[in-house]
Amino acid sequence: AYTEDQLALMNHLNVERFHTAGMCIGGPYCMGLIQAAPERVTSAVLFQTIGLTDNRQAFFDMFDNWADALKRERSEVPDVVWQSFRNAMYGGEFLFNVSRDFVSRCTTPLLVLCGNDLYHPRETSLEIARLAPNAELIEHWKEPEHQDMARARVLAFLLDNTPGVG
Repeated sequence: AYTEDQLALMNHLNVERFHTAGMCIGGPYCMGLIQAAPERVTSAVLFQTIGLTDNRQAFFDMFDNWADALKRERSEVPDVVWQSFRNAMYGGEFLFNVSRDFVSRCTTPLLVLCGNDLYHPRETSLEIARLAPNAELIEHWKEPEHQDMARARVLAFLLDNTPGVG
């Protein structure tokens, strides 16, 4: 549904081709856009994307804590709907919404800025960069001494992958 909404917005705005960028859960959302409309996505920047390692329970717990707070206000929503939503969000493999096989066939240029914690595993960022044929990895970007370089590389990456520019 998120991919459909994002593409509907691009259609409404009459944007045929676009870059996409996402942080955290936005990484899988970017990859979902590429999978659904590869001819439209010019490039993608993935900032510390979420991904599945040995952390599925942490995602389920995070979702359950969020849902428990909402259930008090939304008592009309049955538990089966909450469970279905949780499984749709975090029940998949690798990036939860796209497979390793898809990433290995993804020719869209990707700039991957490495994650480094439970929800944004370094291993996931490294694997995307290894699998995708047109991926570039920036391992260090959060620390103050690396931020200027990372900012400049993101800008150059977007410019390099904008049709008619560069």
